[in-house]
Amino acid sequence: MKKILLTFVSAILTISFTAAAFAAHHLPFEYGQMYTLKVSDPAALLAAMQKFRNSPIGKQNPSGVSLNQFIANGESDATHSISVTYPTAAAMDASRKMNAGTPEVAEVGKVFQSVSEPESSGLFMLMKAEIVEGAITSANPVSMSIGLAVTDQAAFMAAIDKLWDSKASKAFPGNRYMVNVMASGESDVTHAVVFQANDMATLMQGFQDMQSSPEMAAYLSNAANFRRIVSRTVGVNVWASPIPSN
Repeated sequence: MKKILLTFVSAILTISFTAAAFAAHHLPFEYGQMYTLKVSDPAALLAAMQKFRNSPIGKQNPSGVSLNQFIANGESDATHSISVTYPTAAAMDASRKMNAGTPEVAEVGKVFQSVSEPESSGLFMLMKAEIVEGAITSANPVSMSIGLAVTDQAAFMAAIDKLWDSKASKAFPGNRYMVNVMASGESDVTHAVVFQANDMATLMQGFQDMQSSPEMAAYLSNAANFRRIVSRTVGVNVWASPIPSN
């Protein structure tokens, strides 16, 4: 178990899906990896992440990092998720090489080993992003993630493109993301749509307004033929460190 946890931590910090995963990645990103964890001491975990991120090697990493807490996560035992996003696949390679074998990774690994247990992991690629300037002002925005198993890629993309660009979707009072889940172990999830808002009230009202729209009704009328919903999760962003601008 010790070896597994240390390997897990190294992966998070070198190449590091669910609700608030994208909550504070303000700068553009193309790829990311998401891990979910069962955490017994969230404060210790956060302190270790912040210490690593504030170290010289952490500041050099071409990545954005966020820690998120689940509000609703179904039957999963995971309490938190960690997402690390990258502007390019090459940045993932660079970060892995930069962190390999460093004492900073070893130090934070000890903390992860003592206060958390890994639950799941996934690699994703950003397909769409709609960022509403000024919509997110809270340090702890909330997000809803809908995991989908797509069975007909062409039909799904045609329908989601139409819905994504609709008046109802554009009226959502926050940010929207869609990702292609490239690897997720035994999970059936192939795609995910994430809605992010300043607070729970805004998220719920915005989502309900969109769900009751004619555009959503048109999408849902045929959706069962090309996708099924695998999961819905809601979470809050606890802390984030964006991708460096240089």
